[in-house]
Amino acid sequence: MSLNPCIYSFIFVAKWYTFSVSHLSGRDDFYARNDKMIPVVLDWSIENEACENATMRNATTYACGNISSCYRSLNGWGYLCKCLEGYQGNPYLQDGCQDINECLNSTMNECSSPGICVNTPGSYYCSCPSGTEGDGRRGCIPIHLAPPPSQAKLPVFQIPLGNFIKPMTINFVVCKYYDLTRESL
Repeated sequence: MSLNPCIYSFIFVAKWYTFSVSHLSGRDDFYARNDKMIPVVLDWSIENEACENATMRNATTYACGNISSCYRSLNGWGYLCKCLEGYQGNPYLQDGCQDINECLNSTMNECSSPGICVNTPGSYYCSCPSGTEGDGRRGCIPIHLAPPPSQAKLPVFQIPLGNFIKPMTINFVVCKYYDLTRESL
């Protein structure tokens, strides 16, 4: 069997691989021998201009789609696009970046139980369920409802302040609270 080594090509990490004709002939199961993993590198960029020039020059040739941003290529030439934080997908398609719903997976949000995760475009927030208070991330605590002071049956003490031109009386209401709950006297 005659093989032409020029009909196969791939891009790989230079120091990782040494070519052998046996890799092409099937006599050496190269793919299986390397746990079906081959490190491949492809470095590319769009045009030969900076992001600032690309965005101002012409909207029809600017490659980044909606909800994406432009950044300088690592090789120093041209630019690349990436979806904004909280989005994923293909930043080169007009509507290629889609919202990541962090609430679908508890490892993607910091809401604590019984906090409720609420997805928003590009982000999320945590809230507490009805009857509780807190920020939803650090925890929610039950709300202890105490009657308003005007409805509470508390003792009132009146103390006269002597013989002034206009006699006065000061009213004192005695309340005793511990941990947001009222104790009776």
